[in-house]
Amino acid sequence: MYYYKADRRDDEPIREAFSQLAVRHNRWGFWMMFRRLRNLNYTDNHKRMYRIYTAMKLNLRRKQKTASGKDSGAFGPTHCPQSDVVDGLHA
Repeated sequence: MYYYKADRRDDEPIREAFSQLAVRHNRWGFWMMFRRLRNLNYTDNHKRMYRIYTAMKLNLRRKQKTASGKDSGAFGPTHCPQSDVVDGLHA
C-alpha cells in the first residue's frame, strides 16, 4: 500500500531573508515582510512563512490604547468639574 510522505523543504533561506529584513526594517510586521519576500521571488504560501516568522519570535508587541484613547496623565485629567463646595456643603 502507498502512503504519502511529505517532503519537508529547508526553512533556512526564508529564515535568513526574514533576519535580514528584520534588521533593516525593524518596524515592519509580517505582511510587509511577506510582500517584500514575494517581490524577491519567494513563492512559499503565507501559512508556511508565518510559521517560520513566529518560530523566530519576530512578532511585534503592539501598543494598547488606554481607556480614554489618549495618553493618560500627560496633561493631568481631561475633565475637571467645577463645583462650589463650601465646608463640605453644596451651595
